[in-house]
Formats: sequence, structure tokens, C-alpha cells
Amino acid sequence: MTRSPASGAGPTSGQLVEVLRSLPPWRGVSDFDDTDWDAYIGAARLVQQADPDAVGAALDEFAAEVRRLDENYPGYEQESKPFLLLRVVFALPESVPVAQRFSYKGWSNWPDADDRGEVDPGWPVAWRAGRPRLLASYAGSEGQPYPAATEYRFLRETFPYRDLGRRTTA
Repeated sequence: MTRSPASGAGPTSGQLVEVLRSLPPWRGVSDFDDTDWDAYIGAARLVQQADPDAVGAALDEFAAEVRRLDENYPGYEQESKPFLLLRVVFALPESVPVAQRFSYKGWSNWPDADDRGEVDPGWPVAWRAGRPRLLASYAGSEGQPYPAATEYRFLRETFPYRDLGRRTTA
């Protein structure tokens, strides 16, 4: 599914990296409030307006920055920022057969398939009454660093952008 950025010049990769840095990381369900979601919705609007190459470059730059924080790579919590953001940017279905699951990161509490053999590809973000909410608290991750730019390209080719409505916050 291809689409062009909004008319006019969108945000640069450098601006998108700054926005990623400013986002709150995935925390406990009760700790994530409307202000946090407003930040993600604003960032998602910028991603939707940006040139896809700028988005990919920003995600790669942010990931490299996170990995440079320490030789032992403590940036797993920081990786949660683009992970959540992509679940705000794209309109993902609420359930798909487990065979259609895609996973670019080994989050510790990734849910198993339900009784129907389906999974929620938007996990841990759900949408209710036009607003996002967390389905699970952050519990850590394992495995390789999260390739956010790779997941972005997959999602961009597979799913439409989420309709985020008109901008209502500054």
C-alpha cells in the first residue's frame, strides 16, 4: 500500500529523531495518561506527513543512538518509543489469525493466541472511542535490537495510516 506524504515539505529526519527522544517510554498501564498519548498522536501526525525515507532514516538514527548509550545495550525501554508510535501511526486490525502475526521484537509479555487462534497485531495499544490505551505494562524484552525502520516499511506497505482526526492540541 503506497501513499505520498501530505502536501508540502514534511518534517526532516532530524526533527523526527527529536520527537522520538521526547516521547515517554512504555511504562505501567496506570502510569500512561492522556498527556502521554497526546504526545504520541502528535508524533504520529508528523510521521504521516513526512517523506517515508525521512521516517526510515529517523528510526535508524534513533536506534543507533539508543545502542550507543552503553556497550551493554541498555536501551530496550527506549526502543518502546518507536514500537508504540508505529501502533499509533498505522490502523492495525484488532485481531488476525496467528499465522499472520508479525514480530520485530521479543517483548517479554507478548500475548499468546486467544481461543480462536488469533492475535492482536496492534498489541499493546488498543483504540477505544478514538483514543489509544495500553493493554499491558512494560515487562522488558529480549533478543536483538528492535529494527523499527524495517517494521515501519512493512507496516507502510501492508496497512493504511490511522485517521488521527484534526489536530486539537498544541
